[in-house]
Amino acid sequence: WIFWLILWSGIGVTHGFAIMVSRYFGRKNCRKINTVITNGIYLSLIVSAVMTLCGWLCVCYVLEFLQTPPELLPGAKMYLGTMISGTVITVFYNYAASILRAFGNTREPFIGIVIAGVLNIILDLVFINCFNWGIFGAAAASLAAQFVAFGYCVRQLKTIRYVRLVPESWRFNGLLAMRMLNLSLPMGFLYIGITFGGVLLQLSINQQGSAFIAGFAAGNKAYGLLECAAIALGMASGTFTSQNYGAGNKERVKYGVRQSIAISLGAAVLVGVTVILCGRDIIQLFMDNSSPDAGEALRVGYKYLAIMAVFIILVFPLVIYRNVLQGLGHPVWPMISGISESFLRAGLGIFGVMYLGAELLYFIEPCTWIFALLFCVIPWYCYRKKLLS
Repeated sequence: WIFWLILWSGIGVTHGFAIMVSRYFGRKNCRKINTVITNGIYLSLIVSAVMTLCGWLCVCYVLEFLQTPPELLPGAKMYLGTMISGTVITVFYNYAASILRAFGNTREPFIGIVIAGVLNIILDLVFINCFNWGIFGAAAASLAAQFVAFGYCVRQLKTIRYVRLVPESWRFNGLLAMRMLNLSLPMGFLYIGITFGGVLLQLSINQQGSAFIAGFAAGNKAYGLLECAAIALGMASGTFTSQNYGAGNKERVKYGVRQSIAISLGAAVLVGVTVILCGRDIIQLFMDNSSPDAGEALRVGYKYLAIMAVFIILVFPLVIYRNVLQGLGHPVWPMISGISESFLRAGLGIFGVMYLGAELLYFIEPCTWIFALLFCVIPWYCYRKKLLS
């Protein structure tokens, strides 16, 4: 959760920058496209520096506040410290990939992440088994793989005819930067809110013992893998919305949302059935099966993952409506959705578990999804009526 706090806030902010690229691409305004890209680079540097500094200052205190078991604390500090040091790589990789998607190019970011995934596995084996770098090696492998993926995305950006970063486009535009921040910061705060609630939830998880922690961690990693379909569809919906809104094609915006929701329901059913049938095998990919507590951890992880799979049908429309609202230039409602999700997650994780027991931990995420979805569905139908005018 602590690393996701950094990762997802960076993704939210850079995706917000790219929404502006999509809008001007819809208008075929080449000069504005390049000005937005360069100003996004400046802003990404500032965001990376702030996130890195805050991460360095806070990580040890947060781990101790969360009552991380003593045997896990040194490794957690090593992993998070290394990943925080590479925040600039994570931010710029996601920014480059978001710009490609802003032009409707989803193929190259996909190839980039495949390259990163394969390279990450190879470097894990080299750094951990050959160099004996341990936990530091795992983090270093992730950052190195992301850096290569960033280079690949930048190379592909150079082939887009609308991207021409001439000296004039490198001038900092304060007014444009403020507009970009007004659009992107709420998305950053959205993910900060979501993950901050998860950090507080981790406090209750850490009190359940090492086997429970291991099972929940494996379940979260497996769920993160499965959630990629929802995230990808949501980002595609946001880009599609922004492009067509910029082009003035409002009917196509509404048509795109309807199609996205229809696709999402089918994808959710497919993901849910796959998890229920193959969940134990998926969980074991993220566990040390030689551990004495492996059996208990597997039970916890599969139960958690199976419950998430049943309710994942809520996640797809939630992500879609959030990105669509952002694509329309209304990022405040998604931010409110995320903050409400955070408060509910933290409240149930701390006080709910206190009175109802640890069994509630399995159902907290679905409860937050239902609540957060309301703050996106209702505003969408309100703004949709405005689109008709």
